[in-house]
Amino acid sequence: MLEYTDIVKDLKFDNIDDFFNQIISYKGEYYRVFEKFIFRGHSSSKYELIPRALRKEEIHYLYKLAKAPTETYSALHQLYSEYAVLAYFSYISDYQSLKVTPLNLVLDFSRKFLPTNWIPEDLHELAGLAQHYGCPTRLLDWSHNINTALYFALIGNIDNKTLKPQTEYLSIWCLYNTPVILGQRFS
Repeated sequence: MLEYTDIVKDLKFDNIDDFFNQIISYKGEYYRVFEKFIFRGHSSSKYELIPRALRKEEIHYLYKLAKAPTETYSALHQLYSEYAVLAYFSYISDYQSLKVTPLNLVLDFSRKFLPTNWIPEDLHELAGLAQHYGCPTRLLDWSHNINTALYFALIGNIDNKTLKPQTEYLSIWCLYNTPVILGQRFS
């Protein structure tokens, strides 16, 4: 039985039937435990939990969107590029009559640009929306529904409506999620 005290638990299933019987079905031993988890699906077990803005293979794309030089890299350069992308996204959204975080709040660069507080709380909504429009951010999508994670794990392995031959495992990440409301912890 999976316990909440397990830091990392790696469950491997060699076929989808075993996965469904143990995880998805109401009869599986893990089903009730997973009610307090959030999930993220990857099409490969080799993928890491790294947000797009911090992935090495995406850094040039981030800098291109930010109109920043790509020759140099530093933590400050990274933060500036992420900030510039959010400011530009806010500007374009406003131009398209999509009311998001007011541009003057985004452009308050001196108040926002603190590495210890990135992404600032009043930019969370803007960053979430920007991410769903393809902008690289430090956010990762998670779901309370394991089926959503399973969808994203499978969709990356479908080619012309047929499953690609599997050479590695799909991956569904599970993270224990204890709701916090007004400073009170619920279990």
